[in-house]
Amino acid sequence: MKRNDILKTLAVCSVTLSMLTTEIGSTALAVEPIVNTEDTTEKNEKVKISEENSIAEEETVIEEDQVVEENTTEEFTEPVQVKQQESAVISNLAETIIPPISRAGETDWEIEMDGFYVGFDGDEEAFTFDLLTNIAVKYIGSRVVTGQVMFNIEDENGQIVVPDTNYEPGTVVKFADYGLTTGEYYVRFIFPTGKNSISAGAYINMQKLEVQSIVDKPINPESILNTSNSDTSNETWVIRHTDGREWTGSGNPTKDFLESLPNGDYTNTVSSTSQTKYGNPLADETTNTFSIRRPDPVVAVEKPFNPKEITAGLELPNSTGSWEIFDESGTVVASGTDITTIPVPTLEGKYTVKVRETSVEGLFKDAETNFEIRYPKATVTVDKPFNPEKITATNKIPDSTVTWEIKDENGKVINSGTGLDIPVPVEEGKYTVTVTETSPEGEISIAKTNFQIRHPEATVTVDKPFNPEKITATNKIPDSTVTWEMKDETGKVINSGTGLDIPVPDEEGKYTVAVTETSPEGETSIAVAKFEIRHPEATVAVDKHFNPEKITATNKIPDSTVTWEIKDENGKVVNSGTGLDIPVPTEEGKYKVIVVETSPEGERSNAETNFEIRHPEATVTVDKSFNPEKITATNKISDSTVTWEMKDETGTVISSGTGLDIPVPDEEGKYQVAVTEISPEGESSIANVDFEIRHPKAEVIVDKAINPEKITGTHKIPDSEVYWVITDEDGKAIASGVGTEIPVPEDEGKYQVTLVEKSPEGEISSDRKKFEVRHPEATVAVDQPFNPEKITATNKISDSTVTWEIVDENGVVISNGTGLDIPVPIEEGKYKVLVTETSPENEISVAETSFEIRHPQAEVEVDKAVNPEKITGSQKILDSTLTWEITDQDGTVISSGTGSDIPVPTDNGHYTVTVTETSPENETSVSSSDFEIRHPKATAEVDKPVNPGKLTAGQELPDSTLTWEVRDLAGNLISTGSGTDAEVPKLEGHYQLITTETSLEGEAHTASVNFEVRYPKAEVEVSKPINPETITGGQKIPDSELTWEITDESGTVISSGSGKDIPVPTENGTYTVKITETSPEGEISIVNDTFVIRHPDATIEIEKPLNPDKITAGQKLPDSTLTWVIKDKDGNIISTGTGPDIPVPTEDGSYTVTVTETSTEGEISITTDTFEIKKNPVIPPVTPEKPGNNQLPNTGGPTTTLTKESNPTKVIKEKLPQTSETANQSLMMGSLLSLAGIAFLLNKRNKDRQKE
Repeated sequence: MKRNDILKTLAVCSVTLSMLTTEIGSTALAVEPIVNTEDTTEKNEKVKISEENSIAEEETVIEEDQVVEENTTEEFTEPVQVKQQESAVISNLAETIIPPISRAGETDWEIEMDGFYVGFDGDEEAFTFDLLTNIAVKYIGSRVVTGQVMFNIEDENGQIVVPDTNYEPGTVVKFADYGLTTGEYYVRFIFPTGKNSISAGAYINMQKLEVQSIVDKPINPESILNTSNSDTSNETWVIRHTDGREWTGSGNPTKDFLESLPNGDYTNTVSSTSQTKYGNPLADETTNTFSIRRPDPVVAVEKPFNPKEITAGLELPNSTGSWEIFDESGTVVASGTDITTIPVPTLEGKYTVKVRETSVEGLFKDAETNFEIRYPKATVTVDKPFNPEKITATNKIPDSTVTWEIKDENGKVINSGTGLDIPVPVEEGKYTVTVTETSPEGEISIAKTNFQIRHPEATVTVDKPFNPEKITATNKIPDSTVTWEMKDETGKVINSGTGLDIPVPDEEGKYTVAVTETSPEGETSIAVAKFEIRHPEATVAVDKHFNPEKITATNKIPDSTVTWEIKDENGKVVNSGTGLDIPVPTEEGKYKVIVVETSPEGERSNAETNFEIRHPEATVTVDKSFNPEKITATNKISDSTVTWEMKDETGTVISSGTGLDIPVPDEEGKYQVAVTEISPEGESSIANVDFEIRHPKAEVIVDKAINPEKITGTHKIPDSEVYWVITDEDGKAIASGVGTEIPVPEDEGKYQVTLVEKSPEGEISSDRKKFEVRHPEATVAVDQPFNPEKITATNKISDSTVTWEIVDENGVVISNGTGLDIPVPIEEGKYKVLVTETSPENEISVAETSFEIRHPQAEVEVDKAVNPEKITGSQKILDSTLTWEITDQDGTVISSGTGSDIPVPTDNGHYTVTVTETSPENETSVSSSDFEIRHPKATAEVDKPVNPGKLTAGQELPDSTLTWEVRDLAGNLISTGSGTDAEVPKLEGHYQLITTETSLEGEAHTASVNFEVRYPKAEVEVSKPINPETITGGQKIPDSELTWEITDESGTVISSGSGKDIPVPTENGTYTVKITETSPEGEISIVNDTFVIRHPDATIEIEKPLNPDKITAGQKLPDSTLTWVIKDKDGNIISTGTGPDIPVPTEDGSYTVTVTETSTEGEISITTDTFEIKKNPVIPPVTPEKPGNNQLPNTGGPTTTLTKESNPTKVIKEKLPQTSETANQSLMMGSLLSLAGIAFLLNKRNKDRQKE
């Protein structure tokens, strides 16, 4: 029975069922489609509920037409939330979505899905979903589901692809689990209700977009075709260079664009977007790679003129380079193939260097640059060798730099500069001028010439300006003429002559001598000198003989030097100096002054005189300054007069007289005596001395007899010695000292103080006084500092008064009184008792002590009843002992200690904490409190770290909330949920399972575990499709097992192994390499690639070694190029050509034929053989080259070499002669055949990969 027939039967059954139930109300609906270009209208219909064995069909009831609003503002939008009243419940797994339902019965279904909801078909009682991958269905109607729920799936042709399968309502059906990833399907869920059943159907569109990008060739592609399986898709592409540059576009890249790309390796990422038939977005992406390899040589000269180096570079690693140098006429002057060493021409001229790069693919490109070779050549000329007027330089290169320098005969540079005009030196001397031409390239040319500058320069020399002994003339130029004449100060010529020696005059006076030098060139030079003839005459004078006030010297010659010295009567020099004013000595004595005049010419004249210095000097002495016994005067000059007088301290003269003995006064006081000496010259000298007449008198003062505060001494004579002593009542000295300040003893007792004054003259005076020291000293004592039972006061002085008071810690007086017994307070608190003793002298002594009345009071504080963060014990008395213990609910002590900080237990449970305070007086106080510890402790587990099958979350507390989330290592959320079972991600990556347990108190605990989802992906890289140098395998997982095998065209395995390095076969043929990566988890990835091995192998067949009739060349590869060359025994080329047929020379001689096979890949095989042409041949016997070594003799047969040059083109150019046009055409044809073969192989490999 077809599906539509079944639906009709079920519809009839639903009518019968609906008659037995209350009719379900209809619902109005408005749908906003995701993408739609046509207006649509949906009818409100009642859902038909199918039941087996029903025979009636319910009529369709149309309620209201609803207008569908079109939304075309965005190309892609999210599924639209649709308002509803009563409808089937459809959700997107994470969030419930209410679909638009218009028929009765839709409200009986709750559907969760991950795609787009399209609508409901009332006729077929089926929902429609777009881009769905999983679905979950629940029946939420009024019927009772009585049996096993099942589901099945049909494809778009009605074929069952998933037969009836048991289903748990509300669980997710993942279509991928049944191999359904694309296409259109119909899924039906059947819920049994007794004898009948209710079904829900859903049309599923699993449309996919697949994009494909085809690069026409892997190197230098000319086209990239981007297509998809959708006619309405839009393709965009991003082409990225390995250096990070990128280009974007849509459609297909053009050929011009591809040709504009710079060289390098590229990744082409093509993205395609489209829409499903319901207007929902589709997208796909693919990636391929290609390379751009185009020759782009560069050539550069170090500098445009006279370069020292020409450098060239090639763009591609395996390309071939060549170079040519042309002169300005276009003629090639040099060429070569080694671009690393391009020689620079040495001949002057203008040149062009051209470099050509030819790629392996046969593309070529030229680069060229110009340069010039040139050299400088400097010259210099002077117009005459002596005293030239003009010096000129020349340069060969117009833009050269010209510098010059002029050196004297000592090599010293006296001038330098730039330019062609050189200034002539002014100074006389022999010179060399050097001109340097420096080209712009830094090359130098030097030219030199010599010349001389000279002028006459007469000189005249007088050996000294005064009284000269010799006058001499000189000439600078040896062949000059010299004349002279001499004049006195009036201008009269007194002498003249010729020559260099000039006579000196005898008479005193001032003279001028003039000398003239005349050079051979007629230039003259005059020199003049002056001199004088003169002699000295000195004098000296004093104004008086005794005590002169002035001493004066004179000289005859004004600029003479005048020196003098003064000697005492012993001939000792007491002073000396220069000049005409001579200082008079101050010291008494007899002197002689001597004056000397010395002329500038050194002549001397002496003069001298005598004088005397004397002064009176009175003195007076007392034998001692205090109370002297003798006063005496003295005079220095024996015939002087001596007088004296004596004054008291008021200045009154008390006595006077003459003579040397002076009487001493009797009365006490301060005196001064003055003595005067008067010399015969009337000079006077006065001497003074002071003295004093005095006697000592000591006195001691005590301010009061009992407890004196001050004891002071006095004395009469200020500089007397004053000392004191204090003795106790037993006469024992208890203190002593010096001075008038006497300390009062601190210790109580009766004392006597004695003060003594001793004058400097030894006289003594003393005084004595008596006194007493006494003080009150109160005390107070408590029998114990805490809770004392007795408080007692004491006084030191029996007749003192004693008072007391007790104050609390706030300073408040709580009791006071008099006497020695003090009552103890009762109230708790800190107290201080103060006792005061007052002596009869009203002196006070205060004593105090503290005590405390106290009792312990322990407390415990738990900050919260559940999971406390802090438990604190407290005590009332600071120095009490505070102990604690924590017991569990069984009464077991789990911890105990001392102090106020109590650690909180970490293990979950019910606890009691008890705190005890014990005072120093051994009183105790106890306090306790209850609390509970409950902390969450989440766990995260994976059954295995790589590709786990199960992720499990765990919790510590039964009433906690347990959530989980899976994130990648970048922190991106992959999935989340609650409960113990977490979903394993499907995509590859490194992940972390994070579980969180949150207790009722809001405390959260997180656990995590890392795991990895990975799949192997084998890779293979063949360095090139033909004759690869390397084959490398690659694996995605480092610790996977990598194996390989190579098979030939027939499928036979020719080699196999493990590892990434795969040996390349040596035999020609077409091969397939297969790489297998097996992960540690046992998953397998396989990749294949194909390649071709083809090597040339040239052969020569000479019919016979002597006079052969035929020589044939052979090649291994059909599309290779075959060339040959025949040389004679001297190496001269006889003939060259291409192809297998080689013409035999006709001339006699020994020949060598060389055949070269060049493959289209540029690989070369060369073989050589020899033969001989003789008209009358004689064949000698063959002997071994080295008998006995098992080696065949060299018979002149062919030798073959196979080369693999890194630059095949270079080998061809160096080893082969130039070929004809026919050979070039053969080369071109071979290249075309080779390119066609490569294209075939690449196409085959691409097809093979697509099959994989």
